[in-house]
Amino acid sequence: MIEYANAAFIEFYNLKDLDITGKNCSETIKGRGLSCIVAHIICPGERALKEGVPVMARDDNRATGSVIRAFPVKNDNGDVEKIVEIHDKEPLAGINYSEELLHSLLEGIGDSVVVISKDLKIIKANKRYLEMAGLTEEEVKGMNCYRVSHGYDSPCFEYGEDCPVIKTLRTGVYNRATHIHYSRDGQAHYVEISAYPLFAPGTDVLEYVIETVNDVTEQVRLKERLRFTEALYRELYDESPLMLFTINDDGKILECNRTMSECLGYGRKWLLDRNIMDILSPESRDRFIEKKRTCRIDEICNLEVSFVDSEGNSLPVELTGRKKLKTHHSIYNIVAKDLREIKKAEEEKRFLEAQLLQAQKLESIGTLSAGIAHDFNNILTGLIGYMELIEKHKDTQDIDKYIVKCNELLTVATNLTRQLLLVGRKAETEYQVIELNGFVRSFIATIKRILPENIKIECELHAPELFIKGDTAQIYQMFLNLLLNARDAMPEGGAVFISLSRADRGIPQEYSHLSGKECAVVSIRDTGQGIEEGLLGRIFDPFFSTKEKSAHKGTGLGLSVVYSIVKCHGGIIDVKSIPQKGAEFIVYLPLTHERPSPMKRADEREVIREEITVLIVDDEEIICDVVKATLEDAGYRVFTALSGKEAIEFLRGATSRVDVAIIDRAMPEMDGIRTFRRLREISPGLKCIASSGYSDENREELLRIGFVDFLRKPYKRDELLRVLTNVLKK
Repeated sequence: MIEYANAAFIEFYNLKDLDITGKNCSETIKGRGLSCIVAHIICPGERALKEGVPVMARDDNRATGSVIRAFPVKNDNGDVEKIVEIHDKEPLAGINYSEELLHSLLEGIGDSVVVISKDLKIIKANKRYLEMAGLTEEEVKGMNCYRVSHGYDSPCFEYGEDCPVIKTLRTGVYNRATHIHYSRDGQAHYVEISAYPLFAPGTDVLEYVIETVNDVTEQVRLKERLRFTEALYRELYDESPLMLFTINDDGKILECNRTMSECLGYGRKWLLDRNIMDILSPESRDRFIEKKRTCRIDEICNLEVSFVDSEGNSLPVELTGRKKLKTHHSIYNIVAKDLREIKKAEEEKRFLEAQLLQAQKLESIGTLSAGIAHDFNNILTGLIGYMELIEKHKDTQDIDKYIVKCNELLTVATNLTRQLLLVGRKAETEYQVIELNGFVRSFIATIKRILPENIKIECELHAPELFIKGDTAQIYQMFLNLLLNARDAMPEGGAVFISLSRADRGIPQEYSHLSGKECAVVSIRDTGQGIEEGLLGRIFDPFFSTKEKSAHKGTGLGLSVVYSIVKCHGGIIDVKSIPQKGAEFIVYLPLTHERPSPMKRADEREVIREEITVLIVDDEEIICDVVKATLEDAGYRVFTALSGKEAIEFLRGATSRVDVAIIDRAMPEMDGIRTFRRLREISPGLKCIASSGYSDENREELLRIGFVDFLRKPYKRDELLRVLTNVLKK
């Protein structure tokens, strides 16, 4: 289609009365509706459009034998946008081109255009070129192109420039290059130069070069900024202390940074050929697949998994990723945080907290021991008295009454020792269902012994029952520390109010992790000195104490231990205080729907005891004697051994089968576990029950070793017979 034609073209083809803009050139000039190529006629315009280089041809259909020169005009991408054609009646020689035609040609091209002779002098330049150079037509005409463009005194190729004009003059074909040109004010411009050969009409003699100059400064600088940004992004991506990677829907790793490669010990190229499943630990794969499946578009998802490094070591990581939707698929951009140091720090923290708790327990034992020793003396006095009365009245009916009293005193003594061992035990946390009302009643009965007479305790329990899941020893320690803290705040006496309630809602907003959960609320309020407002934020810090002048100055660990215990149980603790009026500690503990397993009383008739043989292994002779007497009274055949070695010798020489062995866990020379293993080697079918008076024995661990049950000392006849019967029924 024709976009522009000058007056000479109109006159040449006698088209004065026609509007040819938008018309097909072959129809206008040749009088055909077909293109030259379709009509099998050589067309320089169509060749230039197709090949992107200047083309010259004769139009032999005209009597004048005109010459047509076609020049392609390209856009910034190098694509041909339009064709400029020069039509002449007769061959042109030298510089005898029509000035009007040449002027129209140069001005009609949108780029800066200049005609350069073989001696590199400028013959003609259009307005755009003159504006870019900052010169007039008179000034530029006859100047060397390299002086105008570069300010050089000699051709630019001598300065190492890639000059397309020189290449075109030498080869006779189109050339292209990017240069830096300088305007008169010294400002640099990036330009794209295209050089087109201009041949003498009817010959292959190249006479001139038409040079188009397109200012591409903005494009070049944009590309430079893009390259800089890409390099900066890659540097930030690779230098990130976090592992960064991208996967597709199939789990294939599309990209990863250097940190990931270094942390895992795999080369980046190796990782990019792998699926994420290749570096996930077996136990992490199903969880990763499930999380990926449920992660929604643009949602940030988190998951803790383990990678496997090149040496087969497990590397715990926290993954944070976002799913992004592309044209036909999804990708996942993921950040992996190495958790090794965090896990190590958490382990050290747990160890230090355990040490802290144990240190505070020892302090508590000292506090409790005086009151418990006093109670023990009272219990012993009562036992001695009743035993003397039994001896004196052994033939009377009063003996039954005295025996009942002795049993009552022994039960009190058992509870006292258990409370002391509970506080002092050093063991793994054992969570079990605790009913708080009964727990608090038992606690108050103990704590009253160590409070002075001028401090009274008032208690308000909750109906119905409140069940939590916790470690009995730690919950006891929590109550003990809060009560001792209240005692120390009231040196002149006062009152402590303990209340239990239930909170379905109304938990402080800052504790969002308990929102929507049912909680037991424990309140311990005193009428003491209170806590100054400026100290409230520090009272749970380890070793912080306000009792410098107190008679009960401790280690400063009490409230920090309370805080740790509450946190370990998934709860929160809050404190309110008015100086000189008292303080209130409020503990929220999550409730559980679980209930304690009921203790089943064994049906003694279900076992034929005369046929059962029991071996008692204990280094305490009194234990062996009383258990032997109890079991023989119940109908069992019983043998005893005062050491592991003696038990092994007995079992080796036994003439009849031994069904059950009750083994003390702590014995000198050969402990209960070693004894158990040696006995099982001799008699693989032997059922063994562990027994211990220590509070830190882990029942689950003993069962894992192979014991069938556990008896914690002191135990009563009913408990002994129940455990033995249940074991024999298994």
